[in-house]
Amino acid sequence: VIQQMIKRYYRFMQLKASLPANRLLIPTLDIEMIWQTHLLRPSMYRDDCLRLFHRVIDHSLLTDELEQFLKDQAFLETCRLYEERFGEEYCPKPTEEMRAKRPAKYEFPIFCPLKCLIPVYSY
Repeated sequence: VIQQMIKRYYRFMQLKASLPANRLLIPTLDIEMIWQTHLLRPSMYRDDCLRLFHRVIDHSLLTDELEQFLKDQAFLETCRLYEERFGEEYCPKPTEEMRAKRPAKYEFPIFCPLKCLIPVYSY
């Protein structure tokens, strides 16, 4: 399981590195867990990013409603780009029924929680 998480993290980082730095991509929970673990060693993270991607990949969090809307849109774009590049599903897409059940607070429950976990930021 960990090996698969690391593989998906590396693919996600490759995808981020291939796009302009201001392009927002959203990690799933498995990718976020590996990313946060990697960030625990800042100099190692910096060195790895420079060696593998030729730049440090920024890890920014979004907090206001407009940013959350953009995050939702960016997540769908992340799914599309990942699937185009690697030929496999990044995460199940939301159905209309799932969207209708969405709570007021932004939490990404629109996606199947067991098949694809998306980190919830409440900063």
